[in-house]
Amino acid sequence: MIEDIPFTVTDTPRGATVRNFETGATNPALLLAYAARAAEVATGCTTTNITKETGVNTYYAALDCPPQ
Repeated sequence: MIEDIPFTVTDTPRGATVRNFETGATNPALLLAYAARAAEVATGCTTTNITKETGVNTYYAALDCPPQ
């Protein structure tokens, strides 16, 4: 949950896929920022780039993760 909006985050080989089911009441730029933060909270990494898939609330986050 970021600002009371639920997100799901799935790790991928290239970063993370972030989804939510917002109905359109929240500003799209704000949702993009929240999606980036959701990726960071879920992975412990820093979002270096995030893009949104056209027409749906699916975001693709490139991540910079600390060495393990």
